Amino acid sequence: MLGGILLLTVVSLVRRSLPSWFHATWTVVVAAASIVATVPLWHRVMDEGASSEMAGAVGLDGFSLFVTGVISLSVILAALLLEGYLKREDMVGPEWYVLMLLSASGGVVMASANDLIVLFVGLEILSVAVYVLASMHMRRASSQEAGFKYFILGAFSSAFLLYGIAFVYGATGSTNLADIQTFLADNVLIYNGLLLAGLAFMLVGFGFKVAAVPFHMWAPDVYQGAPTPVSAYMAAGVKAAGFAGLLRVFVMAFGPTYRDEWIPMVGALAVLSLVVGSVMAIVQTNVKRMLAYSSISHAGFMLLGVTAASEAGTSAALFYLLAYTFMVAGSFGVVTLIGRTGDGRHSLDDYRGLSRARPGLALLFTVFLLAQSGIPLTGGFSRSST
Repeated sequence: MLGGILLLTVVSLVRRSLPSWFHATWTVVVAAASIVATVPLWHRVMDEGASSEMAGAVGLDGFSLFVTGVISLSVILAALLLEGYLKREDMVGPEWYVLMLLSASGGVVMASANDLIVLFVGLEILSVAVYVLASMHMRRASSQEAGFKYFILGAFSSAFLLYGIAFVYGATGSTNLADIQTFLADNVLIYNGLLLAGLAFMLVGFGFKVAAVPFHMWAPDVYQGAPTPVSAYMAAGVKAAGFAGLLRVFVMAFGPTYRDEWIPMVGALAVLSLVVGSVMAIVQTNVKRMLAYSSISHAGFMLLGVTAASEAGTSAALFYLLAYTFMVAGSFGVVTLIGRTGDGRHSLDDYRGLSRARPGLALLFTVFLLAQSGIPLTGGFSRSST
C-alpha cells in the first residue's frame, strides 16, 4: 500500500510528465522489494516459529510470507504486461499501477489475517481496486460492463462473507481465529446451526473470489471485458488472495475440530468447478472466456488441496498457486500481444495461422496451455497432486 501511495505522491509533486516506463518500473521494484523483504522474515519464522502481531490480529508465519511472495510475483508479471498495453491503447497513467499495488496490499492483509474483521478489510481493499481496474478501458463498453458486473456481484459476496463472520461471532464469541480454535477445542456445541450457517456463508464469499462453481458466473464476462493485463492479475493475484483467506479460515481455524462439517461443502464445490469449468471451456469461441473457464477448473484442483485439511494439502494448494501464477500470466501475456490495438482480437479465428505468422509466440502459447493441462515437464503437476 505504501508503494502505491508514494507513487501517487511522486507523480502529483513532479511538474513535468514522467516517462511511461517509470510507473511500471516503480511497481516492479516495489513488488520485488516486497519479495526480498520476506526472506529475512522467512528465516526468522523458520528459526523462532510463527508469531502474532498487532494484538493478535495479524499472523507472521510461513503461509502468509509464501502467499505474499506469490501476490507480489503476480503484480510484477501484470505490471510488465500493462506497460506495453497502456502505450498501445494510449492510456498511459499511474492510476493503473497505484490501484494494482493497493489491491495487492489487500491480498497480503488477507493472507496474514488472524482475525475475521481484518480479513474482511483486506478483502475489501483487494476487491474495490480491482472493480475499478476492470472498468478502466474507457473506449470499450465491454470493460465498463465488466467492472459493473464485478462490482454488483462482488458486493453480494462481501455481504455473504460479513454475515458469515457475524454468525461465527455469535456462535463462538470471538472473531480472532486463534480464540475461535481454542473455544471449539474446549467446548462441544450441542446446537451448532449458527456456526454451520456462518461457515456456509463465508464459503459463499470465498467461493466468489476464487471463481468456484456455482459462484463463478462473473468470471467469463469479467475476464472477457476487462483489459487483458488486468484479467491476468485477477486470475493470478486475486485468486491467490482468495485461496489464502479460504485456507487460513477453514483449514487453520476450523480444520482441527470442525473439518467433518465443512469438507463436504468444499468437496462439492471442487467437483462442480472441475466438471463445469472443463466442459464449458470446450465450447468457447473467445480465448479470454476459455481461459476464464480454465481458471474455474483450476480452482477445483486447488479446492481438492483444501479438502485434505492437512499440512500436505495446504502445501500442495500453495505450490499449485505458485505454478499457476506463471501459467496464467504467460497465457494472458500472449493474449495481450495478439489482441492488438483495441484489445478485441480474441476470437479463435484470430489465432488461425499463428504458427506461421509468429512461430515463437505460438510455441510459447502452446507451452503455457500444456502447462495448464498438467503435461509433464511444463507444470508442477507431480508435486501439487500430493
